[in-house]
Amino acid sequence: MEYRTQYWLSISLAGILLVLIIANIWLYQGNVSRQMEVNERQALIQQAAQLEGLNRELLQALAGFTIAQADKPADKQIEQMLGSLGIKVTPTPAQPAAQTTGSKPK
Repeated sequence: MEYRTQYWLSISLAGILLVLIIANIWLYQGNVSRQMEVNERQALIQQAAQLEGLNRELLQALAGFTIAQADKPADKQIEQMLGSLGIKVTPTPAQPAAQTTGSKPK
């Protein structure tokens, strides 16, 4: 009878271990796929950070072009596109010429 109890106890433990091994493999594969996803996102974030300066310069050039060529309809489209991105293009007013104070010569 003692052998029979040991037999069933060892079979039960082997079954539990088999279930635990399968669960461990399943969790490992899930972790590997999530880690790959995190690595892809990190690479995308780093690439976006590298392109931020270039994007800023491009937008400044477009805004400057729009201000310089404000009378053409195609430039209104560029201005609308920049506006849809949240960028307001307003030309800076020209500063008035310096006025001299004092009396006028007669």
